[in-house]
Amino acid sequence: AGSFLVTAGAVALAVPPGLFAALCMSDILPFAARQVLKPVIEMLAAIPSVVYGFFALTVVAPMMQKAGEWLPGGFGIASGVNALTASLILGVMALPTVVSVSEDALPAAGRELRAGSYALGATRAETLFKVVIPASASGIVSAVLLGVMRALGETMVVWMASGNAAQIPKPWYNLLQPVRTLTATIAGDMGEADQMTGSAHYHVLFAMGLCLLLFSFACNLAGERIVARQRRRLRGG
Repeated sequence: AGSFLVTAGAVALAVPPGLFAALCMSDILPFAARQVLKPVIEMLAAIPSVVYGFFALTVVAPMMQKAGEWLPGGFGIASGVNALTASLILGVMALPTVVSVSEDALPAAGRELRAGSYALGATRAETLFKVVIPASASGIVSAVLLGVMRALGETMVVWMASGNAAQIPKPWYNLLQPVRTLTATIAGDMGEADQMTGSAHYHVLFAMGLCLLLFSFACNLAGERIVARQRRRLRGG
C-alpha cells in the first residue's frame, strides 16, 4: 500500500508537467532555448538519490511540518516525513526521464502531420493535443512507464522521507500520513539478514523483491500491449 501510494503520487506530479515541458521544448520554444533547457533537465537525473533524500529530510520535511502548524486544524499533517514528501521528491526525480523520453518521441510524429493539421485550419493547441500526442503515444507511454519504474524502484528517498511507518493510511489515499514502501523495508532489514537466515522474516524480504520484479514485469507487458494497440489504431487496423 505504501509503495502504491508513493508511486501514484510521484507519477501524478511528474507526468503532466513533464509532458507539457516536452511539448514546449519540441513545438513551442525556440531551438536555442531547447538546446539549453534539455541538458539542464537531464542534469537532474545525475544527482544521487541520497542527495534528494537529504534535501527532503532537511528542507521539505520541515516546511511540511510548519505548514501543518499554520493550517487550520493542521490539515491532517502529523509529521513532515510522510507519503506526500516522498512523492514530491520522487516526482522531481522522475521528471527528467519523462521529459527526455517524451521529447524524443514527439518529433517522431513528423513535420508533415503538423503542417497538414495547420493547413486544415487547426490551432496550435488542437494540433498538439489531437495530432502530435496521439501520433507519439507509444513513446509517451514508454516515458510514463519509465517514470513509474523510477519512482517504484527508488530506495534512499523513500527510506529517508516517507516516515517508515508500517501502517496502511486511513483513508488509504491519505498522502499526509507516514508510510513504508517495499524498497525501504528491504534496505532497512536486509542488514540483519545474516542473523535471521532461514527465518520467516528472511524469506519475506526476498518475497518483497519478487513482488517488485513481478510488478515491473506486469507494467512492461501492459506497456507493450498499449503501444501495439496504438500502432494498430494509427495504421487503421
